[in-house]
Amino acid sequence: MFVGLFNANGLPGKDQEVLSFFKTRNLDLMFITETWLAEGQSTIINSSFICLSINQDATRVIQGGRRAGGGVLAVCRPEIKAHTKILYNDRYNHFAVIKILDVCYAIAYLPPSLPDDFLDYYLDQVLAVTADEDHVVLLGDFNARLGEVNGDHALNSRGKHLFRLLEDQTLTVWEPVEGKYTSFNQFGFGITDLIMSNGIEP
Repeated sequence: MFVGLFNANGLPGKDQEVLSFFKTRNLDLMFITETWLAEGQSTIINSSFICLSINQDATRVIQGGRRAGGGVLAVCRPEIKAHTKILYNDRYNHFAVIKILDVCYAIAYLPPSLPDDFLDYYLDQVLAVTADEDHVVLLGDFNARLGEVNGDHALNSRGKHLFRLLEDQTLTVWEPVEGKYTSFNQFGFGITDLIMSNGIEP
């Protein structure tokens, strides 16, 4: 199965572009972070493709208007949707665990405003839910920068915290195939979207 991770940096107005990316890459499943969809806000992506949607209640004021922040959406081929099961949905709406066929995916968007030790909570919950599973993938925008491990030019405090947590785990950090950098600015390129797995090799 071909799986993708896409940081939309706001899905409204980009729905068609994101769906086109999903189709032209012949993906079976794609996780989209930073959708910025408010509760009840629709998307032009047909519901037959959507197998998971997490919206954040928080809104931000931008140029006199308001928009939601965060959010995660998972889209898959309709024939795969029948084989999906949501195992866990975080009460804070920052992550969820979904099982598709024989693989569990723990998809997250952890905004910079969260304390670094929220990673402990995330990992504890994911490991508890998937304790009896053989194939687990942890992915999303963790806002954790891992430095040279995945080609980033910097290591931030959340990245250091994640390093400490990974020391006791048998997780493999994946290298991206396409679209390596999450952010671009005058200080360089940042990689905060990560994919880690147990029982599945890149």
